[in-house]
Amino acid sequence: MTLNEYIEFLENKNPKRRLVMGLGSPHSYRGYYEQLAFEFKPSQLAGDMLNQAKACLGAEFHGYKGGTFRMSGGTELWIALYGDCGSELTRGLLDALFAYSEEAP
Repeated sequence: MTLNEYIEFLENKNPKRRLVMGLGSPHSYRGYYEQLAFEFKPSQLAGDMLNQAKACLGAEFHGYKGGTFRMSGGTELWIALYGDCGSELTRGLLDALFAYSEEAP
């Protein structure tokens, strides 16, 4: 999944949906520094995830072992802790995360 695809997915969700487990803390992915990773974060609003994703467009991130990498809409996305390799972010995973959500008061 690319950053643009992720943003488009989130734009089609109610921003007040609270996910039991969402995504946050974007950083340069350990496996491919020019790509972007997010970490699992408890109790996230869909709108906050969307704002964070949009802030990554054109932003520069530092690679784990150096270098600076600018993220674009075509940047591939991963789920990983900083400094670790992880799994690709997929539509199926996002659907599962949103299955365990509720509208915030």
